Amino acid sequence: IEAQRDEIEAQRDVVFKQKEQIERSHLEISASMDYAMRLQDTILPSPALLEEKFSGHMIFYRPKQKVSGDFYWWTQKGPHVILVVADCTGHGVPGAFMSLLGAGLLKEIVNTEGITQPGRILDRLRDEVIAALCQKGSVGEQKDGMEMAVIRIDPGTLMCQYAGANSPLYQLRRSKFNIHKPNLMPISWYEEMQPFDAKDIQLEAGDQLYLFSDGYADQFGGESRKKFKYKAFRQVLAEHADLSMPRQQQVLSDTIRQWQGNNEQTDDMVIIGIRI
Repeated sequence: IEAQRDEIEAQRDVVFKQKEQIERSHLEISASMDYAMRLQDTILPSPALLEEKFSGHMIFYRPKQKVSGDFYWWTQKGPHVILVVADCTGHGVPGAFMSLLGAGLLKEIVNTEGITQPGRILDRLRDEVIAALCQKGSVGEQKDGMEMAVIRIDPGTLMCQYAGANSPLYQLRRSKFNIHKPNLMPISWYEEMQPFDAKDIQLEAGDQLYLFSDGYADQFGGESRKKFKYKAFRQVLAEHADLSMPRQQQVLSDTIRQWQGNNEQTDDMVIIGIRI
């Protein structure tokens, strides 16, 4: 009996030590993720530029984990404001690494090289991503990359230019949508790579523009645990188009939380809206 008791106590001590080790590892990982989240937040731009140049804006940003593979970026170059929303391959830490790469390359391409035409931005970014990831199109090669929408707006003339890599632009005018379609190519190696097209759009005062990743529309929920889908996403935007941008953001947040229910968040989410 004493031998059995000693064995049980020894096993208990082993279990306690393993528990303590797991708890320490969890705390270390959690602290590292918190630090990574703070680092990633530093690449996200201040809303001050949007507040200055447009009559309203919203930033809906909800990572699946503490760090995100979705990101947004903007800057001013001359008279133009350039806005970008990107969805990188993966989420969590791998996606966050890709987002840091993308934001850094955009800063170099736009701010340093002075390229502001959206199609050319995507062309240059694709070249740099392919080079950075050493992509050659080999069989079995990892398909890392980004989907992205880029717009350039002159607030003085209200002329907008858009280009997209698998990421459309929604233009809402008097509660009616104009969906500007992207090139069906990613920012990565692709079998049939062509230059990205740029489309000129003459805006009017009161127009609302939305750039977004697929995370919102792809969220599973509802009674049948189905995707929310883009039609429902557009319906929410159209039905609340008269609200201020901050109120639209709150409606989007409330709607997707109710839809999601107890389901796990499917992917990172980002939606940027501006009112001209």
